[in-house]
This record gives sequence, C-alpha cells and structure tokens, in this order.
Amino acid sequence: MEKYYKKWFKILNIPAIILFVVVILVPFIMGVAYSFTAWRGSYFKGSEHWYGALVGFKNYIKVFHSQKFITSFVYTIKFTVVAVVIKNIVSLGMALMVRKVGKGKGFFRTVFFMPNLIGGIILGYVWQLLLNGLLLQINKTLTYSSVYGFWGLVILMCWQQIGYMM
Repeated sequence: MEKYYKKWFKILNIPAIILFVVVILVPFIMGVAYSFTAWRGSYFKGSEHWYGALVGFKNYIKVFHSQKFITSFVYTIKFTVVAVVIKNIVSLGMALMVRKVGKGKGFFRTVFFMPNLIGGIILGYVWQLLLNGLLLQINKTLTYSSVYGFWGLVILMCWQQIGYMM
C-alpha cells in the first residue's frame, strides 16, 4: 500500500496545488503588488499604466497615520480576544455538560451544532432583529453606540461558533 501512495501522491495532489495557487496565492500576491500603486479598482483612461502610478510605501504610511484605521484595528483586536476567550470557556463548559448527559447526548450535540450551519448573512439579520427588539425597550439600537454593536457582534459570533467548538 505504501508503494501505491508514493506512486500517486504527486499526481493526486496536483489539483489541490493548482487550486491553492489560483485561489489563494495569486490574489494575495496581486493584492500586495496593488498596495504599492495608486490603483483604485478600475482602469484609468488617462493613465500610462493600467494599474496607476507606483507610489511605494505612501499607501501604508497614509493608512497607519489614519485615526479611523487605528480605531478599527483596536476594535478588531478587542473583538478577537473577547470572542476567543468567551467561545473557548463556554464551549468547554457545554462539552463537559453534554458529556455527563446519559440519554439524548446526540440530540444535544446536534442542537448545539445547528447555529454553525446557518449562513452568516441570515444569522446577522436574525440577531439584528432580536437585539434591536430588546434594545428598543430602552430606546436604543445596535447603532446607537459602538459598545452595543461590539457586544452584539460578540454574542452573534459566539452563538454561531460555540456548538462547533464544543
């Protein structure tokens, strides 16, 4: 059997390698190359090059001096840390609880895993309606404050992924 795998390994991996190169590697390299140009996503009629002028590191300097970027980056870091910690703690607790269940263990595993199967856009709309409905009781919405939006997103992501992590 080992001879079979050695013989066919390279040939059977060619489609996966081609797919990786076409879908991941080439777009990544193109994105990095575009980041050093003034290209805005479409062709310029008056430009000498289809990608715009080369600007070097000016785009990076501009983005790292932007307060909007810094704020977004900080929120992303906060969201990542909070969501990862909550997801891991709650999913571990749920896994330990389901492990103790005698009958119906498969049922509970299925029910907890089901939110992972719901598409992200549908899930976002459903939770937006639910959370805005609750917040309207105090005359607020998810867009009232960045705090409400942040915790709404944390709840949404945790609810969707805890069953999978469990």
